[in-house]
Amino acid sequence: MPAQLKTLLLLFGRFPVWMRWLAAGSVVCLVILGGLLLFMRFTRPHMRGFAAFHRGNYAEALKEWSPLANSGNADAQYGLGILYRDGLGPAQNHSAMIKWFTAAAEQGHVAAQYNLGNAYAAGLGVPVNDREAFKWVRKAADQGLAPAETFLGVMYFTGRAGSQDYAEASTWWRKAADQGEAQAQAALGHLYANGQGVAHDLAEAVKWTRLAAEQGNAEAQFNLGAAYLNGSGTSRDPVQAFAWCSLSATAGYQNALDCKQIASQMLNAEELVKATRLSGQYEKQYRSRDAKPK
Repeated sequence: MPAQLKTLLLLFGRFPVWMRWLAAGSVVCLVILGGLLLFMRFTRPHMRGFAAFHRGNYAEALKEWSPLANSGNADAQYGLGILYRDGLGPAQNHSAMIKWFTAAAEQGHVAAQYNLGNAYAAGLGVPVNDREAFKWVRKAADQGLAPAETFLGVMYFTGRAGSQDYAEASTWWRKAADQGEAQAQAALGHLYANGQGVAHDLAEAVKWTRLAAEQGNAEAQFNLGAAYLNGSGTSRDPVQAFAWCSLSATAGYQNALDCKQIASQMLNAEELVKATRLSGQYEKQYRSRDAKPK
């Protein structure tokens, strides 16, 4: 076996970058979760604020939402939290963000609960507080919010839930993965590849990794390519390895470039043409969310 392949044997199921960031207590992305529109009900009082927000007229959104938020409307409170978080309309103010996310979260607003938990995890507007982070993320996860279920799994995996518990991580990641959450699918693949909290099962690892890869998760695309390169949980197929690692490499993954190069060395001229053609097909179907436009 080539020395390079021995190195790549460890790459399938590698610890995802976004988990390493969280384990280190670094910045966690606070996302709107598919757009503010998703988390606001279509009731008359804040429709004008909605419309203004989606037109990019944030000053008007602030004007419309402020009196509603002060009168206790949870959707408007969440909207103000987004405006203050991102400095849209008013100047960026994380203390105000916390105020409004908290007000909405205490009324059961699921997106506010999730974002408030993220803020406590990252120390954004408040000191880092894993207990508070867990409390609010768990509330959102209990409402079935897939990104919250994913994040809760990360907290259990890294020990930031109070103790490290791979079995609990697998439970929450499966809930999110079953909803189609790509990061959770990739994380489940990691667990099955390493037998953490679940039985060691490389075929199951490939199953979940593929689902994430097909949604454009660049690390999963790399891990799937490495699985094909090594025959881990699937038959060894350097054509598939080349195609998946090529796709991941467009997002700038150095290890994917190495995987692609090693796979190419295992192909004859005809196979390389086939692999290159397949790579172009995958580029159209499964382009990584992180890839830069050409």
